[in-house]
Amino acid sequence: VNDFKVGQKLEALDPRNPTSTCVATVVFSMGPRLQLRLDGSDNANDFWELVDSQSIAPVGTCQKNDGLLQPPLGFRKNPSQWSAFLCTTLENADIAPNKVFKQPPPTPHTNRFEAGMKLEAVDKKNPRLICPATVGAVNEDNIFVTFDGWKGAFDYWCRYDSRDIFPVGWCQRSGHPLQPPGLKGKVQTPAKGKAKQSNSTPTGAATEQKVSENGSIKENKTNASHPNTRTSSTTTSTTTNKSESGSGGTPLKTSKPTLTNGTDNGIRDELSIDTNVDRTDTLSPKELTPNKTAALSPRQCSPVCVYVNYSCDCGPYLNRAAIERLAPTFGPGSLNKTLKDTVQACVDSAHDVKSVYSFLKAGNGRMVVSARFDGKNNARKMPHLNRESTFWSYIQ
Repeated sequence: VNDFKVGQKLEALDPRNPTSTCVATVVFSMGPRLQLRLDGSDNANDFWELVDSQSIAPVGTCQKNDGLLQPPLGFRKNPSQWSAFLCTTLENADIAPNKVFKQPPPTPHTNRFEAGMKLEAVDKKNPRLICPATVGAVNEDNIFVTFDGWKGAFDYWCRYDSRDIFPVGWCQRSGHPLQPPGLKGKVQTPAKGKAKQSNSTPTGAATEQKVSENGSIKENKTNASHPNTRTSSTTTSTTTNKSESGSGGTPLKTSKPTLTNGTDNGIRDELSIDTNVDRTDTLSPKELTPNKTAALSPRQCSPVCVYVNYSCDCGPYLNRAAIERLAPTFGPGSLNKTLKDTVQACVDSAHDVKSVYSFLKAGNGRMVVSARFDGKNNARKMPHLNRESTFWSYIQ
């Protein structure tokens, strides 16, 4: 059961520096998993933990153990301001209560995996995703995870007790979306006999029921290429970035993409957008209504954030698999930088780069979108924007 709420604060180990304990904010949740952002960092370093992870703890745990909360790697302010920043961050903050933290389930004592067994596994390159997979090989305490329907570029080695692997059916029981197998390549199956469902799970075969409730946690070392992402499309939103922690990602569900307008505490109002793309308009989000966005002067412009909806219809121009490789969000950031990043991502994700590139309206701004086609590199300047309404109008 996931009782965490978006916007709540907790303590978490910095995944890039596991010796440091930092303040983190819940920016999104999916099933028993949490998307976390270290306060003082940006959304490029968001990471995922389970509610029973040993890497998260209630605020105050570090102090009780005579430790000190540290700034995350890449702290965006002057390090000398860390103490003041920490006090400001925790003052009147929504602190996650102790009762929402779960105890991790027991781990198996031996590796009982066999080649050919089926399981569900986290995509290491896009850890928001959990995908169908097969045990490709076993080497002592390590197993080789191969993703069904993909050709091997995303496969990886991990320990048999890794918290990034789950028994078949875990996603369904825990309420977490399971990404369909890839659309390219042949589905990998065992060489002999029927596919075997694993009973050596990351939390122990004897405790499968507990696994279904709490899931698994931390990843272990890998020494192979990481899995990548799979199918979907984009959705956009504006955010008023009033705090260091912002909302991130959108729920995985089979629906049209939505325009979401929300603040960084994760509250979002959903507005539908047109996903049927014709030959004269590759991207067609409807313009926000006046009560959702206001024209602001350059100095008053709020940061905007574009969310990626991995489950919507891409239309005829965008490659679903390429969209799945995108980061969950672009921004929060300035109008011009966010526009450039979003448009560049769409161009890079196109079936026919030249066609999508031709739809771009040229401008005289400093941001440039590039594309390679017809044997040469092409670049087009984006217009300089100073109003949110212009931002949405350009995307439309």
